Amino acid sequence: IAIPHNVRVAIQSRVRAMPPATQQALQVAAVRGAEFELEVVRQVRQLYEDSAADALEAAERAEIVRPVSEDGGRRYAFTHSLIPAAMLEDLRAADKRRLHARIAAVLETLQPEAFETLAYHYSAASEREHAVRYLVLAGDRAYALYALPEAIDNYNAALELQRAAQR
Repeated sequence: IAIPHNVRVAIQSRVRAMPPATQQALQVAAVRGAEFELEVVRQVRQLYEDSAADALEAAERAEIVRPVSEDGGRRYAFTHSLIPAAMLEDLRAADKRRLHARIAAVLETLQPEAFETLAYHYSAASEREHAVRYLVLAGDRAYALYALPEAIDNYNAALELQRAAQR
């Protein structure tokens, strides 16, 4: 997403005005995606549940995020798609890879059947073996459901990652 400079600066200023714990929680959330889970943020940042909830509550009061689930605010979304995009521009590539790897490890325990999501995060973390494994699992599931275009896409993505590793 091409974000105008003044918009990016305004978003980054709002985020930097948050307490450090909230900023760190929002970094995890931005890497996770437009929607994210409190539990993922908590486990990636190794926070107590109350601390993670407090961090996201501060972001909610600032209208940076909003709850999207009816189960007591366990799932959140950014109030605008430019917010996580601007935050990602502010992160160093190594930090993004590290966060993707941590998110993938947490999701493996919380959502072990989210093959496509796990493949995405492991691929972004440059962990090809894990990414290939989950792409193949996603392809197998799509094939079993007769979703052949999705199966082909997943298998092709797995092959491309394997070819890239051999170069």
